[in-house]
Amino acid sequence: RGYNFGRHYRRMVLPPLPSSVATRVQLFGRLTRMDQEFSEVTYVTVVPKRTILELLHDRHATDDAVQASIDQLGRRFGHLAEAMLGATACATSCASAAAG
Repeated sequence: RGYNFGRHYRRMVLPPLPSSVATRVQLFGRLTRMDQEFSEVTYVTVVPKRTILELLHDRHATDDAVQASIDQLGRRFGHLAEAMLGATACATSCASAAAG
């Protein structure tokens, strides 16, 4: 945490870390920067068999899959939510204007 790997590294090797999806996304994002020197970046997770780290890695895989599904739903249906929120905001402000 707190490091900007952006320009200097092209590969990150680490064990499964006890962290949330958001923390892992931020960590990986620190390696992928606009001013990065390398066109390709590789992430390698080392998982020792039959250890607590293997269980943690399995949990991460499930959490990451759920997050990917949520992201896909947002891209697919986000415009509907925005339209509904816009209609709600308009109905609230229109009602306030009519009452006032």
